[in-house]
Amino acid sequence: MRGGASDALYDGSAMARQGIVFVSINYRLGVDGFMHFDDAAPNRGLQDQLAALSWVQEHIALFGGDPRRVTVAGVSAGAGAITHLMGLTASEALFERVILQSPSMQSHSLEDAQRIRHALAGVLGVAPTRQALAAVPLASLTRALASFMGNEVLKKQWGLRPRNYFPVRPVVDGHLIELEPLPAIEKRLRSGGAKRKVLLGSNAEEMRFYLVPDGEIDRIDEARVQTFAEDIGWSPQILAQTLEDCRAVNPQASMGDALSRIQSDFFYGHPTLALEKLLHQANCPTFLYRFEWSSPLYGGRMGAAHAMEIPFVLGNTHSRRAQEFIGAVAPTALAHDMHSRWVRFVKGDDMPDWAGAAHRLRVFQSG
Repeated sequence: MRGGASDALYDGSAMARQGIVFVSINYRLGVDGFMHFDDAAPNRGLQDQLAALSWVQEHIALFGGDPRRVTVAGVSAGAGAITHLMGLTASEALFERVILQSPSMQSHSLEDAQRIRHALAGVLGVAPTRQALAAVPLASLTRALASFMGNEVLKKQWGLRPRNYFPVRPVVDGHLIELEPLPAIEKRLRSGGAKRKVLLGSNAEEMRFYLVPDGEIDRIDEARVQTFAEDIGWSPQILAQTLEDCRAVNPQASMGDALSRIQSDFFYGHPTLALEKLLHQANCPTFLYRFEWSSPLYGGRMGAAHAMEIPFVLGNTHSRRAQEFIGAVAPTALAHDMHSRWVRFVKGDDMPDWAGAAHRLRVFQSG
């Protein structure tokens, strides 16, 4: 629904100064990129990415790059898209290494996709067809699509589940995408697919990015927490233990704090750990991280939220755009450490000092 290579948050200049040929791509988002129509190509956003990576293979040498040493990197939906590409035979020769930051790996079934298409069309008062939705002005279309995020009343009205926080996703269409990311990657590895090196991780308080800025975190009640827990298959006992754990850490924890923790783990933390375990068991070299540095924004309530790690990774902590996410003063040592490690990974350097035993976990939390 939003984002673009022109956003200063994703400026790759610091990477380029380290000798890396940095390529940013745009791909179709939202309805244009991922809403499923019977009379249109499926997963057009993913197809755009495959086209861009094919272009890199053909042309990157003209810019001083090596097509045999491509690292593909993404954050959030971009990282989730890469996990879909990792399960495709068509991507086998397109990239060598992978960086996944807070991968959003949920996908939609054809039934899910049809339901959200009808819901969006219903809110806009048009037919649920490609032609009708294409005639809606882009600003109106995007606003209507975004209105489903976090609006439980609206979602329930149109038959969407609480777990469908993000209304458009890659679709398991049976043609380009035959399986969800984890089983697709496992199948690809078992059939002789490339065992790529992967750097991946998530942030400690991902969902605060969505729940804190507009105050939604303070409007969440126990019923909403219970509804979400039931939708993801939790028993009352598991929910009660989770709420107890939240209060043990913070006696003043609200229902919003609890939902943030549950959704952070469900959408990002647990899928990341599951993917790392799968890759590790398949003997793919993996480097797992957890980002715990807390942003001072909103009186410190933003915490280690979604996207907070991006300026540290790209070396942009001093830019005005980055400071909208992380505040005016970021720990220099932490920024240097993360940026240098990502550079080393892209360049192919060994990282024997990556900490941790069971999953080679390195925690980034202070300067």
